[in-house]
Parts: sequence; structure tokens; C-alpha cells
Amino acid sequence: MQEATPATGAPLKTIGDVRAEFKSKGITFAAWARANDIPKSAVRGLMSGATKGQKGMGRKAALMLGMVEPHPGEAVPQVVDVAPAPRAQRKAGGRRAQDVIKKAVAEAIRSCGLSRDAIAAEMSRLTGESISHFQLNNWTALSKSNRSMPLEYAPALGIVTGDHAALRAVAEMAGCMLLEPEQVPFYELGRITAEDKDRAKRKRELWEQIG
Repeated sequence: MQEATPATGAPLKTIGDVRAEFKSKGITFAAWARANDIPKSAVRGLMSGATKGQKGMGRKAALMLGMVEPHPGEAVPQVVDVAPAPRAQRKAGGRRAQDVIKKAVAEAIRSCGLSRDAIAAEMSRLTGESISHFQLNNWTALSKSNRSMPLEYAPALGIVTGDHAALRAVAEMAGCMLLEPEQVPFYELGRITAEDKDRAKRKRELWEQIG
């Protein structure tokens, strides 16, 4: 029997309940976290079960998602709804995803300046597998719907061509973002700054409660 929250009388949600709700609405945890000013790491920890929503931003997320009971006198933050992308704009799954990846592979090959034979030979060396230019042709042909590049070859293609467009396309379809090495420090700085801002805000709220 599920426990009910005193605020609404509704049963507390499990991780599975929240995942199913987000899937049915067509929204990602990353988009929800951004809209509600919560670090993605806090939501990720909650959804993986690594944290239990007992303190900090993880608790704020758990309260907003209906996964924990509010303490007596504890206010539940207002939830900002996230609109799902129209179905025509969703990239994940089916033929749409296949075409996006094929185009990304084709662009990486076209822009690198190497012949397909040279790319195939270097990918074969890196992966230890036999890869031919005929396979590259199949992986980039939109008409070959039953011939797609195995995802495990994407890192080798990126190294050889200097373009990780295929990996980037897969990440974007999953609602994620691929960072280049030189972009990581900027991301880390932004994340730390956002977390510092959240902690400062929480400190002010606590001082106001103390009076």
C-alpha cells in the first residue's frame, strides 16, 4: 500500500512512477530540471536511486515530483510544467533516427578530406574489425534502411574524421549533449556557479526561517 502525502492525499510516487509519467508526457529529466532551476545531477541521483531526496536540491526535486512527504510546515515548491516537443520534431526512434545518424556519418566522411578507403582502413586498425568502403557506403545511404553503422564504431569514425557528429546525433536524440574536451571546463564552471547560487538561495531561506 502506497503512503499518501499529507499535502494532497495522493500516494507517494516511486522512481518507476515518475519515469513512466515523464515518458507518457514526452519530456526529459534534463528539460524538467532546467525549467525548475534544479541541477540535472540532483534529478539524476534521485532517478537512479543513488540519493533519497532527504536534503538539498535532491529533496527539492523529490518534493516537486511527489516522491517524499513534506515535513510539517515545509512548503512544496511550485512546479514549472514542461511542454513536450511536437511529435513531428521528436528525433528518437524509428526511421527518423536512422536517417539523422546516416546523414551525420555522411557529413563526417565528406568534410574530413579523406577517401572512404582510407577512412575504412584506419577504422579497421582502430577497432580490430574488417571495415570496407562498401560498408561506409551502406551506412550513409538513406535507401539502405537495413544497413546502419553499429554504434560501437562511432568513436573510431570520430577519431579518424575529427568529427563526432554521429555520437552527437545519438546524444541529442536522447535529450543529452556531447561536449568537446575544450568545452568541459566551461560546463563545469557553469554547473558550480549554478549550484553555488542554489546554496546561497537556500541559506537565505533558512536564515529567514530562523528569524
